[in-house]
Amino acid sequence: MYELSVLPSGLRVISHHMPASRSVTICVYIGV
Repeated sequence: MYELSVLPSGLRVISHHMPASRSVTICVYIGV
């Protein structure tokens, strides 16, 4: 599941939740 969040700074953050023993969230910052 991909979640697209837009920060007030105008920075887009894509969080990728990987099905593992624990919830692993990888945040990729785009627009830098």
